[in-house]
Amino acid sequence: MNILIIGNGFDIAHGLLTRYKDFLIICEGIKNNSIVKGHKIIYVVVDKDEEKNKIIKEMIEKMENVYDDFKRIVINNKWIDLLLSKKDVIGEDWIDIEEEIRVTLNLLYSYKDGTTKEVVERVVLNEKSLNIMCKDYMNSDRKITYRRLFEKLLEEKNKLIRALEIYMDAVNRIEIEINSYFLDKKIDKVLTFNYTDIFEKNYIGEVEYCYIHGKADASREEEKSNLVLGFDDHYFEDKQVRAELIPFEKYYQRIVKRTDNNYFKWLEDMDDQENMVYIYGHSLGASDGDVLKKFILKENTKVYIYYYDELDRATKIRNLAIILGPDTLIEKTGGNNPVIQFETSE
Repeated sequence: MNILIIGNGFDIAHGLLTRYKDFLIICEGIKNNSIVKGHKIIYVVVDKDEEKNKIIKEMIEKMENVYDDFKRIVINNKWIDLLLSKKDVIGEDWIDIEEEIRVTLNLLYSYKDGTTKEVVERVVLNEKSLNIMCKDYMNSDRKITYRRLFEKLLEEKNKLIRALEIYMDAVNRIEIEINSYFLDKKIDKVLTFNYTDIFEKNYIGEVEYCYIHGKADASREEEKSNLVLGFDDHYFEDKQVRAELIPFEKYYQRIVKRTDNNYFKWLEDMDDQENMVYIYGHSLGASDGDVLKKFILKENTKVYIYYYDELDRATKIRNLAIILGPDTLIEKTGGNNPVIQFETSE
């Protein structure tokens, strides 16, 4: 069985603006009026690169009747405000946004864990990130409880997901240039961590797909979105369960939103045959490690991991060492016939 696993780097390789920083550029452009959409005109000046401005304008056009929803969320969303405040220091991958969400929530939880009081005390506002996230709620409700505050932040995250869904749905509508490399590969299954369906629409439509983090569809109602955005903190390994943080976990969202889980059947079918797994455009971050590990360590399986440049390869090796453990990684990549091989995407 030949399985292709793709991450955001696949979309980026096709010239699409699917980096989280691209998303934030549009958000910032809306907030400071560098993007204006009127009845008959779209005005876009958000980047020095005119080609990027052109693509952004095209995406805004493709949002059509949901643009007003997108703009409303962007202007008022606390998570977007926080991410914009840190846009110059957060890393390059979506896992870095997920990590920022995790760090912020854990910081708030540390204040809860350090007191027996249910009401949130204003000392939390001394933290810059918590000031951005919590100040308005605490000013409007001076006796807001930790439970209610976490609920508010979850509501804000769900709105962020809706904005992402509208954004990625617009990305889906942009034409791309086909890369013959993927046409030459015999692929039986595609496991994608992306919200877009670029591969399915432009390459092989008849193979079996698994959209493990959901698939963007701006036409559906906000509460019916199946997009997953969160972190994997493995709280269940701790003695103390941080109940307020569970809804922010990826595994929880996969269950509640009933995202694709076809890959479990694929793993069973892999037991009786020789397998090839190609991983393209995925950072191999730990938040997806529970899924990736199942494929990488499968018996009778060779794994090819594609990297963009030497820095990208170094990052992927580091991340893979975290997922598998350094000894296992050395074992799987060593010798004359390594199970895991790194290949340049060029």
